[in-house]
Amino acid sequence: MIPIYTINESSKSVDVEIKEVSDGMVEKLDARVGNDAVASTYNKARAFVVRKRKDRKQNKAVLKLVDPEQAAKDKVVRNLKRKVSRKRQKDKGVFKKKRRHNYARE
Repeated sequence: MIPIYTINESSKSVDVEIKEVSDGMVEKLDARVGNDAVASTYNKARAFVVRKRKDRKQNKAVLKLVDPEQAAKDKVVRNLKRKVSRKRQKDKGVFKKKRRHNYARE
């Protein structure tokens, strides 16, 4: 049920066919085992995914305290990936530089 949950709740664009198959699976499960069982399992999958995300975030925060050098290296790698992504988007013509507002009054 976890893969179905991740497909249905994904904020990224998922292929329409995959989304339809996922929805169809949920409907078939509803028909076979009942809505209560499917809803209960779906909620367990949701809780599992949320707990995993929370654990990853917490481990990342702990890493900053325990091993600041590794956290700094990870940050550099993350920023390099972001830089490459922006360059690729700029070459495609998709990326727009953020406008900075100057609120300073003269």
